[in-house]
Amino acid sequence: ENRITRDTAGRVGTTLQQVYREKWRQYEIPVEVTAWEPNRRLAIRLQTKKQDTTVDYRIHPQGAGSRLVVETRIRFRGIMKLIGFFSGESIRDRSARRYQQQLGRLKRLCEAEAAAVA
Repeated sequence: ENRITRDTAGRVGTTLQQVYREKWRQYEIPVEVTAWEPNRRLAIRLQTKKQDTTVDYRIHPQGAGSRLVVETRIRFRGIMKLIGFFSGESIRDRSARRYQQQLGRLKRLCEAEAAAVA
């Protein structure tokens, strides 16, 4: 679930709260749009006390469709720097799996919409 907290006409600078639930906990993560090119690119920054994450989504034409490239960078803060040193791969792997699930769901929705229009 996402709630827009500040909407800007040019999209860059738009902020929102991303509500994320994992097991019994709920997290609210502030997100800011840092780049926006319609039909080509969306970049966001998520900042928490524990980490800074940037995600850059780029869409490239490919044959009759498109290819989505996602680049994610995670920078740990505070005590998470130490924890990340020892378990960073585990944290990154869990984040990658979550993104893969979300992107898989997005792909299925896009394909269903395309099939309905055709």
